[in-house]
Amino acid sequence: MLITLNDICILIAVNGVNILITVNDINMMIPVNDVNKMITVNDVNMMITVNDVCILITVNDVNVMISVNDVNVMISVNDICMLITVNDINMMIPVNDVNMLITVNDGNMLITVNDVNMLITVNDVNMMIPMNDVNVMIPMNDVNVMINVNDVCMLITVRRLWLEE
Repeated sequence: MLITLNDICILIAVNGVNILITVNDINMMIPVNDVNKMITVNDVNMMITVNDVCILITVNDVNVMISVNDVNVMISVNDICMLITVNDINMMIPVNDVNMLITVNDGNMLITVNDVNMLITVNDVNMMIPMNDVNVMIPMNDVNVMINVNDVCMLITVRRLWLEE
């Protein structure tokens, strides 16, 4: 399904179901297989998925989402946001400025308010909620939560985040 209100919209699908909903400007979606949904409000958005389900919801400016497999969700409000996932589930919700989320496997959540934030996880689930300042966190196991106050925040985890009750 392709629904456009104005301007140019391009949808290229190889197989499976693909849905592209654009409001204005130029949007490109190149899915390989399975189900892909792209909802953009304005400006330019590119979504490239290899398989499984990928969802990209952008409000404005440029957003790029590259997923390899499994489910990936990216919600950005403005400016530039990049989400690169290898497998499993990854969620990135940036508010503004530049945010990069690089995950290897399992689930990762990155919530940034402003400035630049980087989250690099190896496995398991990791949550990062930075506000500002510069913070570096390298946990090995168990539960790790990082809350920053301003500026640049980096969270590097090696193993598990959630403790089993």
